Amino acid sequence: MQVMHMNWKTGRMEPCLDSKLKRGQLVVGYDGPSTGHNGVVLGSQDDNRWGTSYQVLWIDELLKSGHQFIRPIAERFGIGVYFYPGSFMPEAEIAKLEQRLQEKEKAEAEEAEKRRMENEHFSNIGREHFETAIRKHGKPAALILAVEHEDISEIQSDYLDFRTLRIIVLAFSKHKRNLFSEMRKAALNSEIPQIRGLSQAPDSWEHRENYTGGHGFYLAESKYHGWSIEKIPLHNDEQLERFFCNAGKPGGFCVK
Repeated sequence: MQVMHMNWKTGRMEPCLDSKLKRGQLVVGYDGPSTGHNGVVLGSQDDNRWGTSYQVLWIDELLKSGHQFIRPIAERFGIGVYFYPGSFMPEAEIAKLEQRLQEKEKAEAEEAEKRRMENEHFSNIGREHFETAIRKHGKPAALILAVEHEDISEIQSDYLDFRTLRIIVLAFSKHKRNLFSEMRKAALNSEIPQIRGLSQAPDSWEHRENYTGGHGFYLAESKYHGWSIEKIPLHNDEQLERFFCNAGKPGGFCVK
């Protein structure tokens, strides 16, 4: 089957031509108007249906990725990966890069295993916290949480987003209704001043974004930074497991 691609210069679909790149071929990847990432081809694998797939090692990031139909740099047009005809990296330098990559991957694997063991430890503690609270209060219909967010927006590129830094289980709820009075009361279960302060937050901090693209009901100055109080309805027992690890961390479970 002939694989086609769009030639953005001509505006037409054209057959993809495989340049049969060899190990050591220098390439550059563009993921924006001017950002270039230098890389080197480590090897290739032929596929009768989809052509040749090339494994590229990106030099600065020390990351590997697969690519097909890498075109000459003279044909550069927008985002993509391109090669410099006749430009190769010596095998000795490639070997050094591969050694650095192996060391990086080993360190990352060790760190991942360390995090896995820590999370398993916290999950076991969190499970015990939940089991004790359920014996006392019964199974909750919803959880009231304190969630800390960090703003990762990029105003220049009109990118708005946040990431979650920490989750604390504040209280069980016997119903799934969103009541800000209940959220304010739950805030007092925490010993963290910023969370406790939300019990006295102004009415303007009661957000009701129950629409497409909205963040639902939450009590906070902003969804993009700082602490917010949120309520998560539970539909099955398995959902509780998502919060075991957070609940097992110091200060992560405040159900009275």
